[in-house]
Amino acid sequence: MKIYITLLLLAVITAASFTSVIASNAQTSEASTIGVKAGDWIEYNVTITGKGAPPPTHDVVHFRIEIIEAEAETIAANFTANYRNGTVGSAVWNYNYTEGTVGGWTIIPGNLSPGMQFYDSSIHNHRPVNVTIQRQEDITLLGATRTVTYANDSFRHKEWDKTTGVFVWSTETYRNVTNKDGWYIEDLTATVEAVATNMWETQTPYTPVYAFFGVAVVSAVAVLLAVMAFRRRKIRTT
Repeated sequence: MKIYITLLLLAVITAASFTSVIASNAQTSEASTIGVKAGDWIEYNVTITGKGAPPPTHDVVHFRIEIIEAEAETIAANFTANYRNGTVGSAVWNYNYTEGTVGGWTIIPGNLSPGMQFYDSSIHNHRPVNVTIQRQEDITLLGATRTVTYANDSFRHKEWDKTTGVFVWSTETYRNVTNKDGWYIEDLTATVEAVATNMWETQTPYTPVYAFFGVAVVSAVAVLLAVMAFRRRKIRTT
């Protein structure tokens, strides 16, 4: 009888330890500022709608971001773009969260919750600003349940995967503007959507940890009761 009681206690202790490990890992990930690492990548499709045509230098249909380096407050990422005319271009973008270099909000610090801010030095329009995360929600994103955060300004709306800080969807609208090369943009909206990544895995249907714990306890109790019933029957027949 002692061995069955021991098995029951072991099942309870194992389940409790498993829960503790998961909680510990979650707390560790929440403490990180940089949410990406070297080798991480994500790909996007781009759709442009409206009046007029984008400048050839921005007429992108697909692009990929791959992290080259990530440490402390800085990130280096390689951007590879596929243009509508069939050409391919690439460039390395450098991020520095202390200096506010956030690449048009493409990668921001990880684990920012609603009400928290990141600094954007706005090197193109020279209007530095602290951008506030407005809200968050859990959605199914590229095959997994992810927490997505949101923010916007006067011409763009961005959504990020909260843990990594990489943007996963955006719209940017340009009306009656002329770029530095003299290209006039009448009224265009660019929509960018993430379509593939290696930063998280596709999930199988999720079963809460407490469900495994419950199954382990119920199974152990059932075995214990069966053994007790068998022994009682054996005693009666002898």
